[in-house]
Formats: sequence, structure tokens, C-alpha cells
Amino acid sequence: MRDCSVFADGRTVTDHHVHVLGIGAGGTGCSVHPKMQSCNPWMSTKLSIFMAASGVSDRGSADQQFVDRLLDLQGAAPVFGRLCLLAFCPDYNDEGALDMAATGLHTPNDYILQLHADNPERTWPVGSVHPYMPDAAQELERLADQGVRMIKWLPNSMNINLRDPRCRPVFKVMRQRGMVLLCHTGDENSVDAGGVTNQYGNPLLLRSALDAGVTVIAAHCGTEGSNLDLDSDDTNSPKVDNFDLFIRLMAEPKYDGLLYGDISAIICFRRVGRYTMELLEHKEIHHRLVSRFSPPGNSRGFN
Repeated sequence: MRDCSVFADGRTVTDHHVHVLGIGAGGTGCSVHPKMQSCNPWMSTKLSIFMAASGVSDRGSADQQFVDRLLDLQGAAPVFGRLCLLAFCPDYNDEGALDMAATGLHTPNDYILQLHADNPERTWPVGSVHPYMPDAAQELERLADQGVRMIKWLPNSMNINLRDPRCRPVFKVMRQRGMVLLCHTGDENSVDAGGVTNQYGNPLLLRSALDAGVTVIAAHCGTEGSNLDLDSDDTNSPKVDNFDLFIRLMAEPKYDGLLYGDISAIICFRRVGRYTMELLEHKEIHHRLVSRFSPPGNSRGFN
């Protein structure tokens, strides 16, 4: 983990993947899709589970209770660690317009910066900037000036195609400013209220960032679903397990030192089993895997 961490200071354990959720209580600017708070039984139940696991008992102070619970869990950990608190940008459609109707989750950059300012010895701020946003490069520069060194994307839910030309200036800024891309890989089943495009979770799409010189952490190591083999010229070839596509990328020498994986939610019910065992067996990449805090509903401390 120390090899790839842009945050590690030699004294602490860094958790690279800590989501911060909120419903806007207290003016945080956070939001979840209206479906999550509607009569939709599946979506509302999912939100209730997340809130209960996060120690939220009062929706009027939900956002603060979430943070309090997170910091309590951090304090109970057997070693001192810093939490990389993730912002989560809203969706932009293919035309570059803000699309809140398709936004499953929103955690503003400025809220994350404020949480870090309130807890400077315990956290690192992680930004989230949609590459289709007209001023994406400027926002990245602003965040870099405030000490942000990692950017979070969940392409499946955010409508981000890493091959889109609008990503190129974003990658350029990230490379120049030393910003790591923490990017979801594999299918998405949690932030799905606004819709998902799981083809954007294809690990092979990470080549666009890697070939631009950006350091990438592939969240979840592609451990859900399958996608087209974008390396194949055969358009009729069968889909390949996303995990196998991730392992293929990790085996390419040119990406050693650029591509890492995180074991986020590897112990969750959809992933435990084959993926857990194979990651344990791939000892040649263990030094390129980073860890995270268990997600709501699986809160058992540090993995």
C-alpha cells in the first residue's frame, strides 16, 4: 500500500476508499436520488439499511450522525489510520449538461474539504469531478491547489466513458498535478437509483487513463459482472469476466507502477468466494493492492 499511496506518511495506515453519504441535513449539499426516499420498497429499504448501519437515528441530523459514526469506527481501529473521504460528483449527460435526475448520489467537493479541515490529522480529502463538466479542468486545478491528490469516479453511475475525448484534458491535469484516479471497475449495484451503464465498468477502459500517464486504483478489482473484450478484434467474441480483464491489465509490465487495485467490498456476498480466493493466490500483485473500510451494512472495521 505504501508503494502506491499518495497520502502515506510512513506513520499511518491509509484507507483509500471511504464513502461519505448524506441527505442534505444541516446544509451539507449532499443528496441521494429521490427514489431512495420514496415509496419504492427496494430503494427505500436499501437507504434504511445504509442509515441504520451508519448509526443514523434522526434524519434531521443524518449527515452529522454519519460522520460521527465513521470517526467513532476509525477511533476504535487497532491502529491509527487516515481516512480518504470521497466526494461524489453528480451526473452529466452526453451533451455535457448537469443531470440530477440521473444522479444516484452526490457528495460535494466543498463538503469533503470542510470535513478534512475539521479533522486534518485523521482524514485526507478526495475530490470528484465529472469530465463532461464544462469547467472540469479548472475544478481539478482548484482542488489540487487545496491539497487534493485523488479523484473518485464511478463511471457506471456517473455516465463516464473513459474513452470520451473530454477525458483527455482531465487526464492531463491529473498527471501534471500528481492526482490519482480511484475508479470503480466491474458492475454496480449500490448507486443505481439513477440508472447504471455497466459497460463503463469495463476494466480495459482504464487504458485511456493509464496511457495518459495517470496513476489508477481500480476499485473492487473488477469483481462483478462481465464485459466485452475490448482488446479483441472479434466483435462477436463472448463477454469476459471483469475480474479476468483486471488481472490481464495487472499482468502488463507497462502498467507496473501505474495500476493498482483496491479490495473494496471483496468480502461482500456478491464477491466473496472465487474472487477472494484468486486474489489471495495472485501473490505477485499483493504489493499493488490497497484496502478500505467496510461499507455500510458490512461495518466490521478495517479489512
